[in-house]
Amino acid sequence: MMARQTVQSSQGEAPCGTGSKTSGWDDHVAPSFSTSGRSAQLGEFTLEQTSLRIDANVGLVKSSQGLGWTNIYVALTTEQPHEALHRAIPAAWFATTFTGIDMRRSSIEGEQHQRFPKNLVTITAPGEAVHDEIGNPLEAMHTYLRQDILDEVAGELFSDREAKRTIVSELSTDDPVLRWFLASIKASLGDPPLSNSLKMDYLSRALASHLLHKHSTANPGRIKPAQAEALSARQVGSVADYIEANLASNLTLNELAAIVGVGRAQFLRRFKAATRMTPHQYVLMRRIQRGKRYLADLRLDHSSIAFMCGFVNQAHFASTFKRFVNMTPREFRRTAT
Repeated sequence: MMARQTVQSSQGEAPCGTGSKTSGWDDHVAPSFSTSGRSAQLGEFTLEQTSLRIDANVGLVKSSQGLGWTNIYVALTTEQPHEALHRAIPAAWFATTFTGIDMRRSSIEGEQHQRFPKNLVTITAPGEAVHDEIGNPLEAMHTYLRQDILDEVAGELFSDREAKRTIVSELSTDDPVLRWFLASIKASLGDPPLSNSLKMDYLSRALASHLLHKHSTANPGRIKPAQAEALSARQVGSVADYIEANLASNLTLNELAAIVGVGRAQFLRRFKAATRMTPHQYVLMRRIQRGKRYLADLRLDHSSIAFMCGFVNQAHFASTFKRFVNMTPREFRRTAT
């Protein structure tokens, strides 16, 4: 059995990061929105409220921290190849790179892998948790827009029935209007603190309007469930790092709960609230991902791969792999090599 290794994760003051669907120019990008409502009462949108982690592989260059922005959080980053589990949060996340990206994304919906050029935007919908693998060094901008603003603007733009909207996540979208909004927000990072509240209020609502018109679907029957308190981005990162370092071991709920200092039942609720997966589902997903990488190495036999990925035996690995990937490890190895 492999010796267990604990990995410490770190988070900086303010970072940059990415859920939903996209499109083109909207003639009424700037309707006359009211500035009253819940969003006006919120404090500054901070790094700790996002899904972004600042660590050895993700360095913070500049952020909106300290500027007093309540509806939007922005971070500019330099990043090395890495993997990260991004928790579900009540905000839309837009990620764009200035250098191009090789990205593999896993979620409860499945897996996507794509290489795309600079300036395309990845949209992650509010309430969606994702595990991303970044395959190349890059420079990026991460923008988060509060769910409260989306709800507020939807109520002003649509009928009561149509106001319940679902943002559609996209791995990459070429949306010139969205790029223009993000460029305007990036330029605003140079404004003096607390000097541009009205401008940022306008930009956040115009961005919400565009997202709702071009990257959402009506969902009249949706009822927002009460949410359990979720693990923070830092806690999710610590748990994910520990799982990766000990994936070949027999991980238990007790040891995962101990990482964040809570009981088993509370950990289970808070992990699921943050990731939309149970710890067991997440561990299986990561074991399958590791198995795929090992299967591409013809020097490794299937029995060794099963052990290194934490499966009881080769048969357990094969049956679980087929359930997740819809092909056996042998079939996958033939296609991968």
